[in-house]
Amino acid sequence: MLKDSNKSRDAVVKAVDSIKVCKDLDKSESALKAAAKERNELLKRLDKTPTDKLPNHDDLTNQLKKAWKSSATADARYADWSDQVEGKKGCVKGHARPTRDSAAGDKASSDATTAKKKAADLWNPIARAYGLTTHEWSQL
Repeated sequence: MLKDSNKSRDAVVKAVDSIKVCKDLDKSESALKAAAKERNELLKRLDKTPTDKLPNHDDLTNQLKKAWKSSATADARYADWSDQVEGKKGCVKGHARPTRDSAAGDKASSDATTAKKKAADLWNPIARAYGLTTHEWSQL
């Protein structure tokens, strides 16, 4: 799951950057909706994965849930923002107007980053102890 959690990161960053400059809005919206779906699938997989044998498993699981839920929320809000930017007066001189959805996306993205940092801090000692792959927070 941790390896899979980074699959859509580059597409999300590119989509948000495109929205900011009012380009490829339909493509960006689709990419963001797909990313939100992927993150929600990770949450379902996590719920089905036994973690009780891991040290600090409750904290790790909770941080991963917060990270992926917040990321999915950010992706969905940014997708909504893309739709708004495409509308009348959504762009001014090649720059997207901020909206409630862009602000909500920024907040959720910040929350996700905080949770990802905590999850990486919890995961990496476990990974080192058992010879597993460590992950930077940005890979979650």
